[in-house]
Amino acid sequence: MKYIRFEAENGAFWGVEDGEVVRALSGAPYEGGVETGKEFSLREVKRLAPCAPGKIVAVGKNYYDHAVEMREGIPENPILFLKPVTALLAPEGDIVAPADAAQIDYEGELAFVVGKKARHVKAEQAMDYIFGVTCLNDVTARDLQKKRRAVDPRQGV
Repeated sequence: MKYIRFEAENGAFWGVEDGEVVRALSGAPYEGGVETGKEFSLREVKRLAPCAPGKIVAVGKNYYDHAVEMREGIPENPILFLKPVTALLAPEGDIVAPADAAQIDYEGELAFVVGKKARHVKAEQAMDYIFGVTCLNDVTARDLQKKRRAVDPRQGV
């Protein structure tokens, strides 16, 4: 089943995409949303980001080649960082780079959509908390990121 978020009739909705038709849901499917009976043509809706997160948690240096490329060593533990939810774009949305950015990097990522609150979850139970997966284009102004590190007191000077 392919769930989507979409805009139609001046509102944002969840739906089930079925060929050229989107069947509207009463709410987020991971919160118990059910089909309302209302249908839209896929051509008449605007796709939105595939979820409406409260936060975006990312993992830095999450593969060997990237860690080597950064020349900062292989981390012993996952490096977690947050991205603002305002960084999330709808499909085909415009990426606006900061005017003073000279090096914009992009990385294709696999994003997990967590469907319920989780804390201290055992590895064998992790998939019980995952609602779905989607593609993510992780874009970073690498030169600005390096400048921030140079002045961040938590990183040491």
